[in-house]
Amino acid sequence: MRNMRKAAARWGLVVLTGGALALGACGGDGGGSQQPVSDADVGETTDDVGKDAGADLVEGDEGPQPDVDEEVGEPDAVEDASEEIMEPDVDAGGDEGGGEDVEDDGVDVPTEPCGGPCDEGFACVDDVCIPECGDDAEALRAALSPEWRILDAHCQTTLGSLAYRVLPFGRVLELVATEDESSTRLTLNEWNLGTGPNEVTVLAEHVVPGKMSAWEVFPGYYVATDPDGTVAFFGYTLADFSGAIVRVDLSTSPAPTSTFSAPGNYDVAVLDASTILVNGIGAVDNDAGQGVYRVQWTDGVASATQVVTGLGFASGGLAVDGDLMIAGGFADPWPDCDNPGQDSDIAGGKVFAMSLSTVLEGAGVEAPMDAWCATSELAVPGDFRLGFNGQLLAKDLWADPPVYLTGFAVGVTDDGYGITGTEPLSLDATYKDARRVSGTTQMLLTTENAFIVVAPVLDPAP
Repeated sequence: MRNMRKAAARWGLVVLTGGALALGACGGDGGGSQQPVSDADVGETTDDVGKDAGADLVEGDEGPQPDVDEEVGEPDAVEDASEEIMEPDVDAGGDEGGGEDVEDDGVDVPTEPCGGPCDEGFACVDDVCIPECGDDAEALRAALSPEWRILDAHCQTTLGSLAYRVLPFGRVLELVATEDESSTRLTLNEWNLGTGPNEVTVLAEHVVPGKMSAWEVFPGYYVATDPDGTVAFFGYTLADFSGAIVRVDLSTSPAPTSTFSAPGNYDVAVLDASTILVNGIGAVDNDAGQGVYRVQWTDGVASATQVVTGLGFASGGLAVDGDLMIAGGFADPWPDCDNPGQDSDIAGGKVFAMSLSTVLEGAGVEAPMDAWCATSELAVPGDFRLGFNGQLLAKDLWADPPVYLTGFAVGVTDDGYGITGTEPLSLDATYKDARRVSGTTQMLLTTENAFIVVAPVLDPAP
């Protein structure tokens, strides 16, 4: 009863404007502590991209910080202060180190993290009760940058999760892969941050002959959507480098699907409901080789034009944010730009930044833009997606030392584009991936067992 009375007093049901979500009770039974709170509207073009390696840039504004107000009973209004004093005011992003003393009419009232013990199966982290899900609460906090705080968590309920994307109003699209004796099934699910993945709606399914475990099918680690969430894309490549992308119309239910050829597709950035960019070795009926292809639908018919070359011989990530376009590729070796037809002594994965408008203005009129010889190379890992505070979020666990989830600020320099700063999100490998929560400054992170909602700390404890 104490936890229930306290939870109702602390959170209740908060109705916000502008697409905001309600807050849930600390230690409640819905699988999470509270739903994320919408803040400034953040424009978003792609999954995350992939500025996702498989990914999803410019995002800012201060993150939400719920204010929690409770009435504190006057000392002369109760007969037994030890039993009747209600919980004092507590800031939801409070001090995880044991709370603080709050002065109430001259009386210091000690507080506890989360206002007291969490319910069974929940742990107190950053002053909220979250489901344990097999993760160690102290490890979750230690792995997260001190500039960020945990708001909520949900236990993962499915195996084979490949990629996810968070749309406005807490809509989560999650791509899941399963296999039987001879085929791989790709399923696009939808669930909400308010209820968690326990309540899932299947939006689309696509069966591919061959098995992932036999290295016959290679699903793309991306779910790409337009900003309004009316259309979604996911894809796969086969062992012979042929492949396809599935287009899902989310504006109707059940969601109709269609596919088009996309050999070697690795990532997709959606410009609008009828135009996308594909990083691969071909698209539709245009197989001009490794690069970026613009795919457009006119009266329901798709056509493709190669708009970027010079990405090596293997596909990489793709991201678009405003006029900034980021594309990755791999070569061994890269060509010598000063001596056409000759190879350089440079090899490995590369990431390039360029102007989207310049790329599209030349498409179909002049030769596609050469990323290797005519754009800016960025010193970021190839596993990238759209991040936070106007940054590109990337990681490289194979680097020495490893690069965990880190924000890389991309800005205009004397040489075109470059990295102007970095900011860590995670401090070790506990967190596997991260996606922006559209319309907020929050991020949805994953561990081996859970989805974790985090937000910037507005006023870090000294």
